[in-house]
Amino acid sequence: MNIEVKHLNKKFDTFELKDINIKIPKGKIIGLIGENGAGKTTLIKCILNVLSHDSGEILIFGKPFEDKLKDDIGVVFDNSFINDTYTVRDINLIMKHLYSNWDTKLFNKYMKEYNIPTKKEIKKLSTGMKKKVEIATALSHNPKILILDEPTSGLDPVIRSEILDMFEEFVNETNNSILLSTHITS
Repeated sequence: MNIEVKHLNKKFDTFELKDINIKIPKGKIIGLIGENGAGKTTLIKCILNVLSHDSGEILIFGKPFEDKLKDDIGVVFDNSFINDTYTVRDINLIMKHLYSNWDTKLFNKYMKEYNIPTKKEIKKLSTGMKKKVEIATALSHNPKILILDEPTSGLDPVIRSEILDMFEEFVNETNNSILLSTHITS
């Protein structure tokens, strides 16, 4: 298993995740589907150790989360993590210092393939282009797992289809896995 969640519990004042069990095997795309507020993002944040959980166990590659695992996990949240005054070139320069296995050639290949201008500030890109930059960033350090929180919300059907093709390619070429949360059932 790439990710295994066993009997996870997380309680807030007005919301609770209770006894969550999920397995994300190698080579599979697993979807968390539910309405807004159902706890999908909370579960993802617990898996990534951004939020602590009250009880239960989370294993990534058979071990509890460790910082060194970041090289093997690509993440895209619903809200962009990228400073909107950066350019694509800036992102490349920053990421190659954050990830030991950052692949500039792969990142540039994605930018060229998806016609993303590298000198424009992120805030000047369309919503679809921004999302492609985020996903390309998550893929360009050759992770084994992608964790994606609402990666296609707000995108038109053509862009959504292109992004889903990227995900399928990511899983089909290797034993990589994807955990994908969405409220869009199609």
